[in-house]
Amino acid sequence: MRDYASAALRAADARHRVPTPIEDVQVAAHLTAAAIDQYIEAPPPSLARKFKRLTAKIRGFLSSPDRVLWVDPDLRHTQRRFVLAHEIGHHVLPWQREAYAVDGQPQLTPDTKELFEREANQFASHLLFNIDDFTDRAAAGSLSLTTPIALSSDFDASLIASCRRFVEEHPASCALLVLGQFPTRSLGKPAAKLLYGVQSASFERQFGAVMRGLRLPQAWPSDFHDLASDCYLAVTRQGFPLSTGIFHALNGVSFLYEVLASRPHPIVLISPRKKFQFPSRVPEVRFNSAAAESAGSGEQVGVTSG
Repeated sequence: MRDYASAALRAADARHRVPTPIEDVQVAAHLTAAAIDQYIEAPPPSLARKFKRLTAKIRGFLSSPDRVLWVDPDLRHTQRRFVLAHEIGHHVLPWQREAYAVDGQPQLTPDTKELFEREANQFASHLLFNIDDFTDRAAAGSLSLTTPIALSSDFDASLIASCRRFVEEHPASCALLVLGQFPTRSLGKPAAKLLYGVQSASFERQFGAVMRGLRLPQAWPSDFHDLASDCYLAVTRQGFPLSTGIFHALNGVSFLYEVLASRPHPIVLISPRKKFQFPSRVPEVRFNSAAAESAGSGEQVGVTSG
């Protein structure tokens, strides 16, 4: 994915141009963009019936034979940039372009469609964050959520996508937990729900995938420990924008944590606590325009294309 994204950036003379000019990459790929409502009104005849079944659940759509892509005009700005990059990926990745040209999306097996979506998401991430440009800047900053918050504005990307990239590409051991939008209950008590987690390569080598490796539950009662309390306060909007503390996991390792009350999904950054290390003072958090959108998991989950 990285090599194909790098080639697409070079073709558009967009390498090291931050934020990435996604529309220039689209033009260099010889794709024409149109609003999705225009496509609904007059779809290509060969796809009309298929598209009618899909319109309720898509944000973007690619007609590879026509070299035309459509994106929902109601998406937030950062979501639209991601969906554009995602659809460009479906066209630029040669095995996907050939598969769609022959079969069309509805004929692909579910496993193939899921694989193609993951590949297009990876391509889009490399494109938005200009290969290693984001990673290099992130590594030079502090191991704190304040770093991707600042970078999300520079790269014109959503907060959640920036934090994922920050963690997944970081050389240090760290992990990101994404919380549910609304409070739930666990063991009969108010709780914050843990949706999923991602981790750096170093973290995975030490502990495995974060949710399984640390034996994290699906939900934490708010009085279970300080991290559970801060997560619940973030979900219910009762706490500080950014909270920090120490979390003692069931595997016997202590972690430093930061809980960011972002919207729609609060997030948690954790990293192994070194001996005699104490939580730093909670920094002031200023949400820039990209961070304020908090574009949520919509940019990484549920983008349907064809």
